[in-house]
Amino acid sequence: MRVDEQIELALHSPEPFKQLHALAANLLDQGSDRATVIQDFKKVQRQLRAADREAEEDVLMDVLDCLVDWCSPHVRIETAPDQRVVGKDTTSPDRASRELCETTSGGATRVLYLKTVPLEEYSTHRRQLAQRIFNNAERQASGCARKEKGSFSFDAASFLFGERRGDIGTTAAKVVIYEHGKESRLDLDEGVYIWIRSTDPIGDSIWCGDLATNFAELFRLMKRDRTIAIAPWPEVGFSFFLFDESRHGINEVGDLLVACARI
Repeated sequence: MRVDEQIELALHSPEPFKQLHALAANLLDQGSDRATVIQDFKKVQRQLRAADREAEEDVLMDVLDCLVDWCSPHVRIETAPDQRVVGKDTTSPDRASRELCETTSGGATRVLYLKTVPLEEYSTHRRQLAQRIFNNAERQASGCARKEKGSFSFDAASFLFGERRGDIGTTAAKVVIYEHGKESRLDLDEGVYIWIRSTDPIGDSIWCGDLATNFAELFRLMKRDRTIAIAPWPEVGFSFFLFDESRHGINEVGDLLVACARI
């Protein structure tokens, strides 16, 4: 039976989290590579999102958290050291304050790791500001803009194909709210942040092309080697800056988001 079929069976069981957790552990015990198991689960997660099966997607995401060790120690899905995700920091299990160490552009970089909460749980004024930024850019993003459960995303048009649509791997930019006392405690000011992809070919297209020149003032607010990742995808890094409406207008930031979506 294929892995996606096993996942579907687990989702329809009386205890889906327990069954999915056991399935992931069994796959690793049978010799499957951790990265492959994560990708198999992510593939089904994208299918669930496309089918608007939100409750089941949430359960699957909880198990993905366990696969990347972003969870309480008692539910962590253990594996042999040589099977762990490359660059994954496994020394600190504290879910709320985890930071990962990855290699970006040849050097070791501290990467903040954030788990969002549902948008309605953020303060009204920040949620409304994030929505305004998204709405301003959405009209010109040619179907590459999407409102997610806890943030807003813009996909890179030239990287969208097949089942990758809606995958974090295709995301070029995000609008994200950070507030203290939510899922993550990071050394950041509260507010609405603009995230710009900094890793992989999408990051190269953004940082090594015309965008960095055309939006030089905004790019000066970021460092490519200071990145943040969103749970449960520690391998996908974004540079970021705090949006300040007194310094840069929504139209300017909206133009940047649209330009990222058009690469």
